[in-house]
Amino acid sequence: MSRLRVPPMQDKADDTLTPVLVTCGILIGSTIILLVMIAGVVIYGDCKVDMDTTIILFRPTFFIWLFIVLFSINIYGWGRNGINSVLIFELNPRDRLTHWHMASIGWAMAFIWSLSLLLFLYLSSSFVGQRLPIFVLPVCLNGLFLIVFLMPTNILSMNSTRLWLKKVFKIELLAGFVPVAFVDFWLADQFNSLAVVFLDFEYFICYFATEQTVYLPELDTNSTAINNTVDEETRLDLTCGTYGYIVRYFVAIYPAYIRFAQCIRRWQDSPKHRKGKPSKNYRL
Repeated sequence: MSRLRVPPMQDKADDTLTPVLVTCGILIGSTIILLVMIAGVVIYGDCKVDMDTTIILFRPTFFIWLFIVLFSINIYGWGRNGINSVLIFELNPRDRLTHWHMASIGWAMAFIWSLSLLLFLYLSSSFVGQRLPIFVLPVCLNGLFLIVFLMPTNILSMNSTRLWLKKVFKIELLAGFVPVAFVDFWLADQFNSLAVVFLDFEYFICYFATEQTVYLPELDTNSTAINNTVDEETRLDLTCGTYGYIVRYFVAIYPAYIRFAQCIRRWQDSPKHRKGKPSKNYRL
């Protein structure tokens, strides 16, 4: 462990990082303004969408950008205390994202998320009297984040980090069949902490596949809020967000399975250290 500690090494805010710092500050301020506007629309706008459904549709991307912002703070703390995170995570020291860049990416995602949520709520509120395809917004939001992650071209000089993350993701998908390193354990732990994100994405796909069109339906004369577009008899047969069908069970246990499979593989690859079975902590 001694080689993982180095003298305090922080990415100094030199002239090359000045645009990044300015951009990050603008994004933070803009996001705060958007969040205040969202609160105002929720309080005074009489939104015609079901708030529970809205929360689930926008919650997974919220946790993702929040995780990135908090992770940038972790990187700053590691560097300040002399922990060599570059070596630990096997990053390219000459081509990587600093904590300033990570924070900028996280707050850029926060700005896009806040803008999308504001438009979603505003267009469904009493401020707008027209029937608009507001449910396109969460689809576009998730699609944009996915495209940025999967796009092979270099975007905002973060291609090296994206390629590293894709490689680690592939290893997670093959958990139990490939050797396990520290970074694989670490990411699996993050998956378990963010298990609700997996469930929310499952609900997102199920919701648009079975329940909701892109348009906000017209209000019923006896109702002031809308849950979805199906009639009451059909609604009783829908199972999105419940464990009424087997897919959600697999999604719920998948993060724990990854960690369980890694423990089994690690134990199998270390015959001299088979003193226990740590994977029992992740058994179902």
